[in-house]
Amino acid sequence: MKKTIKFFGASILAHKSQIAKIFLFLLVFLFTFILRASGYERVPEYGHLEELQYGWAGINLVETGSPVSWNPNPREIEKKNIIYSGPISDEGKQTTVHVTLVKPFLEEPPLFSLLVGYTSHLFGADRTKIISPAYLRFPMIFIAAATSILIFFLGRKLFGYWIGLLAMLFFGTIPIFLFSSRFAIPENLIAFFYILSILLVVYFLEKPRIWLFLPLLFLPGLAGLAKPTGFLIAPFVSFLLLKKDFWRHAIVILLALLPFIAIFLIYGFHFDAKLFGEVLRTQGTRPVGWSALTFILATPAFDIKWFFDGWYMFFLLAALFFLIQPAQDKNIKLLAFACLYWILVVIFSGGEQDLLPWYRFPMFPFLAILGVLLIREFFQKPDFFRTSILVGFFFSARYYLSNPFRPNVTPNMFRFYFLLLVLPSLAYLVWKKKWLLWLMQAIIIFVLVAGTFLNSKLIYSYFPISCESLKCPIGVSTTLGRLYFPILWRILGP
Repeated sequence: MKKTIKFFGASILAHKSQIAKIFLFLLVFLFTFILRASGYERVPEYGHLEELQYGWAGINLVETGSPVSWNPNPREIEKKNIIYSGPISDEGKQTTVHVTLVKPFLEEPPLFSLLVGYTSHLFGADRTKIISPAYLRFPMIFIAAATSILIFFLGRKLFGYWIGLLAMLFFGTIPIFLFSSRFAIPENLIAFFYILSILLVVYFLEKPRIWLFLPLLFLPGLAGLAKPTGFLIAPFVSFLLLKKDFWRHAIVILLALLPFIAIFLIYGFHFDAKLFGEVLRTQGTRPVGWSALTFILATPAFDIKWFFDGWYMFFLLAALFFLIQPAQDKNIKLLAFACLYWILVVIFSGGEQDLLPWYRFPMFPFLAILGVLLIREFFQKPDFFRTSILVGFFFSARYYLSNPFRPNVTPNMFRFYFLLLVLPSLAYLVWKKKWLLWLMQAIIIFVLVAGTFLNSKLIYSYFPISCESLKCPIGVSTTLGRLYFPILWRILGP
C-alpha cells in the first residue's frame, strides 16, 4: 500500500512538473513573440532597399507575371531590360529611394520573393511605390517564431529542457538576433530550413525512420529556391549522414537537389536566357578573399550599419571556444561545426569586405544554443576572468538606451558598478571561500537577468530612442505590429 501511494505521489509531482515546464515554455514563447512583433515595421530602418528588392520582384511576379525590381549592377544590363531609373517614394512621401528597375529581375530565385510579394499583394500594396515593411516583414515574424521553437527542441534534445528554453529566450531578446529575425530577406527563411534539417538529422541518426528522412530531400532544395546559398545545406547534411555510414542516404539528398536546381534554371532562362546567363556569370565571379573571415568576426550588425551587441559577441565567442576545444561533447561539436560551415559559406559566396550581415543569419539559431552552453560553463566554474567577461558584455545594451535627451551612465558610476560586480571574484583568487563562490554565481544570475531586461527594454524602445525623439519615417502598421505588453510596456518603454 505504501509503495502504491509513493508511486502515485511521484506520478502527480512529475505531472505537475511537466505542466509547469509547458507553461514556462509558452510564457517565454509569448513574451519573445510580442517583443519581436511590437513595432516590427520600424526597426530595421524604413525603406530598406534589400527588402524592397525581393518585395518588388514578388509583387510584380504575382500581379503582372514578370519579376521587376531594382538591380545592383545596372551598367551590366542592356537598355532593353531597364524600364525605369529614378526616384521612388512611399505613399506618404516620407522616404525616397533612387533605383534602376529591371525587367525581368533574375538576380534571385523566386520562392522568397513570392512569399513577401504575395503577402504585400494581399495587403493591397502599390507595386509602383515603396512597399511598407509592415507588409514585407509580416511573414518573417511567424518564420522567426517557428525558428525559435526549433531552437528549443534542438537544445532540449541535445542538452535538456533548460538549455533549450534559455536558448529560445535569448534568441528572442538579444538585439541583433531579434532585429535580424524581422528582416525580410531570404537568409531568415534559410535559417529555418537549416536548423530544421539539423534537427531531423539528429532524430534520424538516433532512430532511422523514413518520415524523418523524406523532408531532407526537400528542405535544401526549397532553401535554394529562396537564395542559391540555401542549396549548400545539402552537402552539410549529407556529410553528417556519411559520417554515420548512411552513404546511400547522403547520395540521395545530393541527387534530390537536381530538380530544384533545374527549376531555378528553367525560371531564369524562361524569362530572358541572355540576361540570366549574365547574372550567373556576374554572381559566380564576386570578390572573395583572405580578409573575409576577420571582417565577419569583427563587424556585428543586423542592418547596413554596425551594431555592437555584447551578447552577440559573447555568443560568437562561444562558437569559437567550442570549435577549438580539443575534447568536447559530440553534440556541442555538431552545433559549432554548423556555425563554422555557414561562416565558410559566407566566405566563399559573399563579397570579401561587404557589410552584408544578413548572409550570417542562418548560423544565429546555433549561436543561441552555444551561447547558453558557455554561460552554463561560466556559472559552474566562475572566476575573475569569466565574471569580468559576462559583466563587460551583458550590459552593453545600456549604450543604445541613451541619446542627447537620455544620458548614458557617468564614468564614475560605470567604474563603481563594474568593480562592485567583479570584486568578489577577485577576492576569490586570494581567499578560496565557498561563500565567495556562491556570491559569484549569484552575481552571474543577476547579470543575466539584468542584461536580459536591458536587452528587452532596448528592443521595445529602440525606435524612439534611436530617432532621438525628433523625427523618423513611420509607415503603415498592422494589428501584429501594434501588439504590446499590457503591464510591462510602462517598464520596457522609453
